[in-house]
Amino acid sequence: MTPASACGSSGIAQSTRFLLLAALLALFPALSARAELGSPTLRDKIIAQHVAVYLERAHVRRWKLDDKRSESMFDSYLSALDPQRMYFTAADVEGFQSSRRKIDDYIKSGDLDFAFKVGEIFLVRVEECSKRVKKLVEQEQDFSVDEYFQVDRAEAAYASGEKEAADLWRKRVKVLLLEKLVDGKTMKEAGDEVIKLYENFAVRMGKTDGMELLQIFLTAATMTYDPHTTYMSPDTLENFQISMRLELEGIGASLQSIDGYTVVNQVIPGGAAARDGRLKPQDKILAVAQGDSKDFVDLLNMKLSDVVKLIRGKKGTRVQLKIRHADSEGTELVAIVRAKVVLADREAHGEVLEVKRGKGLPALKVGVVVLPSFYMDMAAAGRGVKDFKSTTRDVSRIIRKFKADGIEAVVIDLRMNGGGALSEAIALTGLFVDTGPVVLIKHLNGKVDTRNDSKKGADWSGPLVVLTSKFSASASEIFAGALQDYKR
Repeated sequence: MTPASACGSSGIAQSTRFLLLAALLALFPALSARAELGSPTLRDKIIAQHVAVYLERAHVRRWKLDDKRSESMFDSYLSALDPQRMYFTAADVEGFQSSRRKIDDYIKSGDLDFAFKVGEIFLVRVEECSKRVKKLVEQEQDFSVDEYFQVDRAEAAYASGEKEAADLWRKRVKVLLLEKLVDGKTMKEAGDEVIKLYENFAVRMGKTDGMELLQIFLTAATMTYDPHTTYMSPDTLENFQISMRLELEGIGASLQSIDGYTVVNQVIPGGAAARDGRLKPQDKILAVAQGDSKDFVDLLNMKLSDVVKLIRGKKGTRVQLKIRHADSEGTELVAIVRAKVVLADREAHGEVLEVKRGKGLPALKVGVVVLPSFYMDMAAAGRGVKDFKSTTRDVSRIIRKFKADGIEAVVIDLRMNGGGALSEAIALTGLFVDTGPVVLIKHLNGKVDTRNDSKKGADWSGPLVVLTSKFSASASEIFAGALQDYKR
């Protein structure tokens, strides 16, 4: 079990949790992976059994997997797939009810047939509803009728039959059309956008493979214990590790999927693609080949995660991209040698602002540190690398520069910081206080440990402001709370 988002948990067991998972995956390298939803594999079943063991023995709550827990997991899984209760019908859910108190048994035994059966039915409903939306958009709309649609349906009843489902979707489509008309779209434009919205969703969901469904199911189960306990698939784990060390090996471009095409969203400064200079934002990548091979793989309608696997690779290796530039209709073959890519836009960065204070008063020089996450290269730290990537080290460097610039106050911006490594939250607190306790950790045996900042002195002891928002979580809350406790 690991953090729910790339940097979404500050628990002290965070690094241990993802290492346990990595070890678990490494136990079964020869077991088959899956290219489509299909049926659960032996690997899936073994992973489910290990998750059951972790939940009962390693989670701090020590809750047993029983019928009561099963009911929560059942509801959590259906909600994960269909949070607004628009796709499943009451009849579907009634058909699932015989398993409502058996989820605990399924996970313990590695029986994933129920999870896959529900997933398959959901994908069928998504495809059906995409076709339904197209028909509804093409119908004549009467906006003079006074009627009501419940936008937030998280707690609403499932549609009881075809008539109720048809009326539910009719109103949903009508609301979407009205929203787009209010935004200045013509009726034709609004209709085309609504159809495309659901067609794209159906295509995207139709590419769901078994490993992704396993992650949805097991995460729905683990999150009934707490919001930060989740199962990561190998792909998600790799992305989490990248987000923590802020570097990867590849060409240095972020990609998005638009209407089935792989489109360049950003060329990362300093990366191999940026140095090459031919790849630009909004260019379409049509096909990929490895090394000097003439064997190109067509990317049209390929799942973005699979595209990323083809383009990422070891530094020093060569990848060929067939490109259609945004400003031309022709294609170009671009060969790029992969290199290490530093995600500089995701690391701490600072700026000095001059704030006016009123007539006759000099401007106040304020140093602002924007901190997207509490990142840390855990693998490098575990290997004993002295200068591993660290939030605290980067912020300390920024503060030294601030002081040289003569700033009078510091602002730490955590408004979009969802958390990260607990050790970094503790160490960063130490930059602004002398020494003392920062956070308490409760262990499985009930013992409570105090984690202290042991570094004497503070890098900045002057005026300090910490900005938070509803997106600030976990390690951000610990850091901000500790500074409040120390009246900083």
